[in-house]
Order: sequence, then structure tokens, then C-alpha cells
Amino acid sequence: MYEIETKIKIVDIDLLKKKLKELKAKKSDILDQVDTYYNYPVESRDFSKTDEALRLRKTIESDPKTLKKLEEVVDLTYKGPNLDKEIKTRIEHVCHVIEAEKIKEILKALSFKEIISINKHREAYNLDYNGNKIEVLIDTIEYLPGSFFEAEILVKDEKLIDSYKNVLFSFIQECGYSKKDILSKTYLEMVLEKAVEEN
Repeated sequence: MYEIETKIKIVDIDLLKKKLKELKAKKSDILDQVDTYYNYPVESRDFSKTDEALRLRKTIESDPKTLKKLEEVVDLTYKGPNLDKEIKTRIEHVCHVIEAEKIKEILKALSFKEIISINKHREAYNLDYNGNKIEVLIDTIEYLPGSFFEAEILVKDEKLIDSYKNVLFSFIQECGYSKKDILSKTYLEMVLEKAVEEN
């Protein structure tokens, strides 16, 4: 699968939620996630230089109305380098994990280095936008001030990437943002940069 996503710093969260309501977006989940990022043994390959990511994510899903915890899942995800200059587009492989601690031990035994763990609180929405399924996430990220929103589409065929990019551009414009508002950096990159600035 190819993940095409926009990430934008929210200016007015109430206005954004009002717009999502107008577009008939359905709030599907409240998610609390812990993302632990790893790097390949640097002498072999440095993910920070190759623009790749290996992430172990624990997600606690809660009912958006009652906030009652529904389930806890763990995924191991590999993300390839960005394939597009305008919008983040990367190949993504996701594997559900039953025993997270054992996966951590395997990664450690293979000399993968744990870089950082980041807590995220997310409100997830799904909507049909002009016949296209878009997932929207409103995020609060540990270490980063303010809130962000992501809009993403998953695509199987690489030939369709350009047309779906335009769908996302149209969607964010309807939400009051433009291409220039799209952040090219990942949350991991922003958090690590902030840590360097503060030290």
C-alpha cells in the first residue's frame, strides 16, 4: 500500500471540527498511541539518512461517545522513503503483533537501536469526500505545542497517486488550508529537532 498524507498545524480547532461536521465526517475512534521508533544498526544503514522508518505502535482504542476502552493493539510498521516532492507519499508495510515485548527483544538482538517513544492522542474521523474515502486525524503530540491534523488516503496502485494527491489538496482547501500549510516533516523529525533546540 502507498500512504498519501497531509499534515497541517491547526489554526482554529473549533472551525476545523465545524467544517468536518459540514462534510459529514464521522468520528470513528479516540486513540491513544505510543510510537517507539527504531534505527537500523548505523554502521549498516541509517534510517535518518535514507528517510525510512521502523515503528512499533501500541494503540488503545476508546469509544468516542463513552470513552470506554475498547481494545489494545500493537503494530510493527516499516515506512519507505518519501516518493513525492509536494505531498508525503510512501510505501507502508504493517504487521499486527501479538507479543510486543518479544518483538522488542528480537529488534534488540538484531542490534536495532530504540530512538524515542512518543505519546499521541488522536481523534479519528472517516468521510466520503466526492466519492473518495479519507481518514482524518486530529492529533495532540507529546513534546509538540498545539494540535495538528492529518488527512490520508491509502492507495494500492502507484499510477493513481497523482489523482489522489489532488483529492487531498482539494479537501484541505475546503477545510481552510492550502498546499503551503502542509508540513513535510514527520512528528518524529519535529520532536527530535525540538529536543536538539532545547539542549
